[in-house]
Amino acid sequence: MGLLLHDGAIDAISGWHLSNTRQAIARVVRGSIPYVYAAAYEGGENSDGVVCSGEVPIDQILASLQWFRRERALKRWYIVGNDYIWPRGTAAATRKGLEGSDVGVVAECYLPLGTEDDSQWDATCTAVARAEPDGVLSLLVGSDAVRFNRAFARHQLDVSIARFSPFTDETVVLASGAEATGDLYISAGWFAGLGSASATDFTTGFTRAFDLIHGTGPIGVGAAPPPGTMAETTYSGLKVLAGMARDGMPSVDDARRVLESWGWDSPHGPVDMRDGSARHRVHLAAADGVGLDVIARVN
Repeated sequence: MGLLLHDGAIDAISGWHLSNTRQAIARVVRGSIPYVYAAAYEGGENSDGVVCSGEVPIDQILASLQWFRRERALKRWYIVGNDYIWPRGTAAATRKGLEGSDVGVVAECYLPLGTEDDSQWDATCTAVARAEPDGVLSLLVGSDAVRFNRAFARHQLDVSIARFSPFTDETVVLASGAEATGDLYISAGWFAGLGSASATDFTTGFTRAFDLIHGTGPIGVGAAPPPGTMAETTYSGLKVLAGMARDGMPSVDDARRVLESWGWDSPHGPVDMRDGSARHRVHLAAADGVGLDVIARVN
């Protein structure tokens, strides 16, 4: 990327990736071109020219924990996360946001990205069971979330302990398997099952584009999967990048301007940028086998 920047081969960056990658990119870019980071994140990014368009903990996690407190009387939470900036920063923001309430974090556990040893997941589940929380806040990504979900079910913890994640998506639910998703909840701005006009329009456009590029199934049946969180946020990031430009190509000055105050329409509804944080409508979904049912808007 540094070579591309040096050669003037790229004018802007947008993408969905982990926060440690965002930090590395920001160090290389150093305010030379605008950079839209599309994924939900821990908050606090202030690198020049970086616009974080994803959800932040106050909307995605704190609002959901209050919903669990109100609807299910869940107050004691155990955090299980990967050991890098997003889980740790998100956990810190969550603890701070819960100060003064009767909802709290009883313990935390962090494992390296890509932990494949099942014994470590078994040990984590044993520690969770010993703490007797009402719920687990899962700040795990990808295959680690899958392995934890399977271990959680293997230890039969889903019978008595809820799980909630702001980062699990449809692919993780599918990979975990129906037997490993009992009492699992997910919060996000986007779900394929939202049913709003804007969500339906995006799903229709995504399906047409996918089938145009990859072809359809037998006898003309569409082959496109339902667009998940990564698809919608990646699209939204590019839309933000294009929309911020006042004239022609988006610039770092445009990025600085929109961070102060701006708004845009996403497939899951309007988003407002306030003092550098994108404020989204956030929904809560419950896993049903390998599917997700949207059950509430939490903010």
